[in-house]
Amino acid sequence: VAVSADHNPQMMLYAIGALNQYEYLYDIKRISMSIVQPRIDSISECEMTVDELLEWAEKTLKPKAQLYFLYKTFTIFSYVFIRFYMKINEYF
Repeated sequence: VAVSADHNPQMMLYAIGALNQYEYLYDIKRISMSIVQPRIDSISECEMTVDELLEWAEKTLKPKAQLYFLYKTFTIFSYVFIRFYMKINEYF
């Protein structure tokens, strides 16, 4: 199955990591991402500006990450509350 690099969220996450690592050394203006799959003779490429990548991170990635964080916080809180509630009920 061919995988597209065009606005591929996983590739964009890798690009953010690379940008974070190298932006202090180089004046990066554009990001080029490629997926090469030689067994199916597929090469997919996507290029975007750093501003486009950071806009995606701010408008798409950040809200999803915040939602996931809230979910995990709620899950942990629920677990702790249930354990606490069960302990209290042992005494009554």
